[in-house]
Amino acid sequence: MKNLFVLLFISIIFSSAYAQQQFKAKDGISASTKAASDAGLKSPELVLIATSSEQFEGLPINISFDISKGTASAWLYLYRSAVDVDSVKLIAVTKILNNYIPLPLPISGAGNLFPFRMDTTLNNAKWFDSDVMAQKIRENSTFQDFSSSNKDYKLTLAYISINPIPEPIELKDKAIWGIMFNSTGGRLSCLVHGETGEVFCQQFTTDVNSEITQSVKILNNPTVNDLFVQIPVEYQDDKSNFLIYSSNGSLIKKFSYPNAGVSDLIYIPLNNLESGVYFLNYFNSNQVFNLPFIILK
Repeated sequence: MKNLFVLLFISIIFSSAYAQQQFKAKDGISASTKAASDAGLKSPELVLIATSSEQFEGLPINISFDISKGTASAWLYLYRSAVDVDSVKLIAVTKILNNYIPLPLPISGAGNLFPFRMDTTLNNAKWFDSDVMAQKIRENSTFQDFSSSNKDYKLTLAYISINPIPEPIELKDKAIWGIMFNSTGGRLSCLVHGETGEVFCQQFTTDVNSEITQSVKILNNPTVNDLFVQIPVEYQDDKSNFLIYSSNGSLIKKFSYPNAGVSDLIYIPLNNLESGVYFLNYFNSNQVFNLPFIILK
């Protein structure tokens, strides 16, 4: 009966949006690490932190981000086990009445939300907090032009992780902040070096972003041996590259696509990989996509 009253009290608090307080990304690490450990993860190591100003599916709390302060009403923390890197936990943390409250979440679908690597952690990297990230973004001229021209812009996603792709070279194997803004007039994607604060931003039109998101797909998923990937030729360029990661984040294969612009259909040999879950990371000079796929034999 006592537990029922506690759950009822928490539900009432969560139903009152005003009760949630905003906080920086690093502020929730302690509570989320303990929650991951309490949930059975041995020696938790932090892989990724993320937030948004849009409601994540299945998240039972409100979530918003303030670009003027670099704070959010909730952050998501992804952990792996230092003992068994295949074991992961996703923890949401919110702040209510000055208390950090962790909520374990199902991990399914996380690979579609944001790019990350499981072969290294933020514990071993140098990176500044979300307030500094927001300051660097606000000072960037591309963001200033975008926000001035698109008054209805809204943060779609902000995350910190070890960079999963080798370009730009300045960000290779470094902790980076990835930030994406959407508006009726277009989209802005930015990367911020987590140690130096250097900012890389690029703007896209809404129509192009929506079309490529729907068009880039793996056609034979699950597969037995090889992949057939659909990427419209207009979204290919001479910097088209592919990375294949195992479910624990180990890089298995890396290759460039020498025939960019020839065909929408791209064949990718997998060299007899074992059954399991994998991630195909596709990137070019303008776009990055993280596509999960399954091999069944």
